Amino acid sequence: MYLGKNILKCCEERRWSLSMLAKRSSVPKATLHGWVTGRKALKLEQVRMVADALEVSFYWLIFGEQERTNFKTTVTRPLFKGIVKMSLEEII
Repeated sequence: MYLGKNILKCCEERRWSLSMLAKRSSVPKATLHGWVTGRKALKLEQVRMVADALEVSFYWLIFGEQERTNFKTTVTRPLFKGIVKMSLEEII
C-alpha cells in the first residue's frame, strides 16, 4: 500500500511523529496508524487534510507517483487487501 508507506516517508523526512502529523492535519492519530498498518478505511477528506499538512499532492500520497495529465489511460492499483468500501464525493 502506497498511502501508509508515503505517510511514513514524509514524516521521516520532516522528523515528525504520527502524533505531530495528527495535530497538523486534524486527523486522529489512530486513523493515521490504521492507514499505515492497512487496517483502517480511508475517508477521502481526511486523506486530503493529510496531504495538505504534508504539502504533497493527494494523488502522490495515495499512488506514490506524479499525477497524470492524460486521463485517457486507466490505471488500476491495489490499495488494500480484502474488501474495501469507498465512496467518492468529489473529483477535483
